[in-house]
Amino acid sequence: MKNGMVRSAAERQGEADQRDRILEEAESLFLKEGFDGTTIDMIVSRAHISKSDFYLHFQNRDDVFLAVARRLIVLSGRFLPIPDGPLFDQLAALGPLMRRGQVMQPGIGILRAAIVANRFSSDVARQVYLRRASQGDSLARLLMKTAEADGARFDDASLCAYRFGAIVTDGLRHLAGLPMPGADDQRAFGRYAAHIFLYGYAAREDGSSRAGIKEGGKHGWIAPQPVFPDLPPTRKSQESWNAVLDQAWSVFRQAGYDAASMDGISDRAGLPKNTIYRRFGSKAGLFLFTARRRIDMILAAPVELEKGAFTAHEILTGVMLDMQKRFCSEDCLALSRILIAGAGEHDVMTSTVCEYLVQQVIDKILPIVLSLIRTGDLAIGVAPDLAAWHIFVLATFGSRFLFIAPEGAEEQLALASEAAEQFLFGIFRPPL
Repeated sequence: MKNGMVRSAAERQGEADQRDRILEEAESLFLKEGFDGTTIDMIVSRAHISKSDFYLHFQNRDDVFLAVARRLIVLSGRFLPIPDGPLFDQLAALGPLMRRGQVMQPGIGILRAAIVANRFSSDVARQVYLRRASQGDSLARLLMKTAEADGARFDDASLCAYRFGAIVTDGLRHLAGLPMPGADDQRAFGRYAAHIFLYGYAAREDGSSRAGIKEGGKHGWIAPQPVFPDLPPTRKSQESWNAVLDQAWSVFRQAGYDAASMDGISDRAGLPKNTIYRRFGSKAGLFLFTARRRIDMILAAPVELEKGAFTAHEILTGVMLDMQKRFCSEDCLALSRILIAGAGEHDVMTSTVCEYLVQQVIDKILPIVLSLIRTGDLAIGVAPDLAAWHIFVLATFGSRFLFIAPEGAEEQLALASEAAEQFLFGIFRPPL
């Protein structure tokens, strides 16, 4: 009996060692080859096991991918508990940590693999996202305590924590390849984001909402308008080239950037591949102009506001809802996924597209921000371009809608209304 127990324990240890070996090799493959480039055959070959041994531990590729993700995604304990001190100081210190943590390896690598996996299994990508988003659990608990002790108000602590994360990480900008600012800028932005999260952008008699940045002042947090390469002259009309870009987009959207082939694009466009190369220079050049056209189309229509929207909250709810719907369109979601998935290998290309998106969003929303400043609804001293960008970030929840879409018109409106309230007043809102 004793020998049987020893043998059973040894067997269990052997199974655990085998499972760890599978995970180690799968992790290496997923991070190097991506989700679609990794097969079960590759994993078992690297782990020196049989397929039957693999299936003792995992049901399929999705199953082992999720197990790898659970090991790699940064959990809340990595950066939290939140440091002691006043709430403002806690949030200001937490901001730079969350910003840097957003792009830390290997967590960002597995998120990019999950973005690719979304084309094959949306549930896999969703589970990876939820695991990653669990970083906000400690912050949600802190916000609940603040609500009980100091009267903060918000709809849901977890969603409110995610809104803070969306602001301090600047939405998708760094996920899409934009470089991190220097340490001093990160600290300054952390304090700015903490203030905005607590008090919002609205004008208040006590002055608590003053952002501390002069209108038009240099803050360096919005990237300059990117420069696209000059295109050579051609006999084809712009309309003809736009048709080529539309066909290219259909391939990029379906296959992703890396898997899209120039041969496939050439076939869809009905043009020789060399003709496309002469015009755009490379696959990356073609994607730059394809993405720019798609952004222009996504943002082309005027911002749609509800009739009879007169108060700042009503106006901003309409703007938030409009931006939310645009972001959740198939084209915008597909483009965002391509940017995040491709940023690891093609950061110059993806960051150029992201900078263009940021500028076009700001140009779209800026007139509304300036109007609210003129009417006295927004505080003196806010940076209008940054405020416009934060409207978009709060409306779209950063990257949340890439994985969890709103369920129906009622939830869309509720999220837009809460985002408008958060933008105006933060979590310390005026008495009802």
